[in-house]
Amino acid sequence: MTTFADFGRKGGSARTRRKRAAARANGKLGGRPYSRTLAEFLLRRKIPPEQQRLVEKAFGDLFQHEQEAIRKYFHVMDWALSPIYTDAFIPISRILNRDIRFYIKKFRLIANHLFAKARPPKPRIYWEWRHPSYEEEERWEARHESGIPCPSRKVRVDPTRLPSFSYMKWLFEHNNGKLSVAEICDGAGAQMTRRRAEILLDYLRRQTANKS
Repeated sequence: MTTFADFGRKGGSARTRRKRAAARANGKLGGRPYSRTLAEFLLRRKIPPEQQRLVEKAFGDLFQHEQEAIRKYFHVMDWALSPIYTDAFIPISRILNRDIRFYIKKFRLIANHLFAKARPPKPRIYWEWRHPSYEEEERWEARHESGIPCPSRKVRVDPTRLPSFSYMKWLFEHNNGKLSVAEICDGAGAQMTRRRAEILLDYLRRQTANKS
């Protein structure tokens, strides 16, 4: 069985200063956190946030003992906000349990049927300007001797991957949508910029509007 620690140990071969620091930080946390949700892991595809409702409905159509068996087999944390659309689980590459393989095939069949019936979603794309990293600045200076600083680049932002997303989502729902940009910046820490807070708040409001 593959655990978070197994992924974290791979960082020991890092050669740059920042990669070594990241490997040590992930090691203290038990390994690098998994980047995909359990639904994406089982369906073997990227699931946009707009399809979260369909994924949860497909999982809810399973029998209760089938849902509990999948959650127990993949060690889904009790504090996870969603039983299937969450990254709080332990990925297992080889599924030896025959019953679990059957439950997963059943879940895939239901989910793909719902995806085919649903109208293709039109996800909103969020952007932000990201400052260059230390390595990018070094490569830029090596190629440009004129002294022109390395420019920022425009990158896409996934609201569900922002710092403290689960907590901010819970806080937004607990306060019935009454959450400000300043409160998000204060509660999420230094990595939450004002631009990211605006993106997160807009995303949560759109999700609430789509469910109503």
